[in-house]
Amino acid sequence: MWCRAWGHGMAKEQRPISLIVQQAGTCPLIKAGEGFALRGTDITNPRGGKLCMQALCSVFPKVQEILCDLPAEAPFPRKLLTCDVPVCKATFRMEEPTPVDQSGMFASPFMRRKTDAVLIPENVAKKKSEPFLKRLSLDLNDELHFIGIEKKYTDGVAILQQGVVAQQLLILTHGMASIVVRRNGEESLIGSVSEGDFFGEYSLLTGLASDFEARAVGDCTVLSINQKEFYSLVLKRPALFRIVAKLVSEKFKAAAITIENELSRGILGKLSMIPLADLVQTLNQSRRTGTLVIHNRTEQAFFQFMNGAVVSAVCGKLRGENAFYNVLGWDDGEFCFEPGEPFEVKPDRDGAVNIDTMGLMMEGMRRVDEQRAKKSG
Repeated sequence: MWCRAWGHGMAKEQRPISLIVQQAGTCPLIKAGEGFALRGTDITNPRGGKLCMQALCSVFPKVQEILCDLPAEAPFPRKLLTCDVPVCKATFRMEEPTPVDQSGMFASPFMRRKTDAVLIPENVAKKKSEPFLKRLSLDLNDELHFIGIEKKYTDGVAILQQGVVAQQLLILTHGMASIVVRRNGEESLIGSVSEGDFFGEYSLLTGLASDFEARAVGDCTVLSINQKEFYSLVLKRPALFRIVAKLVSEKFKAAAITIENELSRGILGKLSMIPLADLVQTLNQSRRTGTLVIHNRTEQAFFQFMNGAVVSAVCGKLRGENAFYNVLGWDDGEFCFEPGEPFEVKPDRDGAVNIDTMGLMMEGMRRVDEQRAKKSG
């Protein structure tokens, strides 16, 4: 079940809340004590467990009604919200979100600067691999500093702006930066940059606009290396190329693991943060079974996966491959993957997809590229 009213009536800025399971009732997905963090249409479950879409779609309108009438600083009411799904009777309570609850998918527009530091876990640096600068020999390190220019940034200032093509390789030599995505007037904190690491390399290497903003958390210093100077040094010093290539590969691998872990929890997300092509590839490689639900402001789509293969696709009146190709071209929207049990793939299933997933992806990307070329031409 998908909530068709999801996202409507959201013009008013909405305060974040935690929706905690008081009693699970007969729901097989949720457990007492687990919780969801909500703000507007953004939902995550940092306390663990799975998201029950039926329960959320049942309780969500009640939450919105309460929030619309509740003064900004007023405490949340103590009344329990009951799931209306027959027999279920799971109940939820509303609470103020903790910093942990807010460390997942969203950060509101006013949650900036010092809040960025709060949302970044203290042990984030320990989880990351050895930073770029520490992998370099002393002479390579000296060469980078010789051709680069250091610049200081104060708390909350943008180092790399979203929507702008990077012209330099950016290396954080001191301090920390947050990675933020802005979309439709809202901000989502999706990661951080630690001291000694570079960022913005994808935009620099591809010539595409950056899809995120890097923002100073506290005072920090950034070494900027001009694109031409960087390319010249890479050609002259193959060791630098190997280190950069290995780090870029590690970043992509870590991103894929993160996506896979999030999907396994049945979490909601945004296509602006995780493109559909990446989602499908991750589901395919990890051989997932379940339903991927995607919607934007005007359309909804359902993709069924069996052991990683797309076996059916439905989007409005479109069915099969054409439905998949249509949704692959969406630049914005929201998704939810609900893990499921293996099922029998019937020949007469609705929206049957009859070509392999990699072939489906390649043809879909070709069509998307053609459409974008026509628009730009």
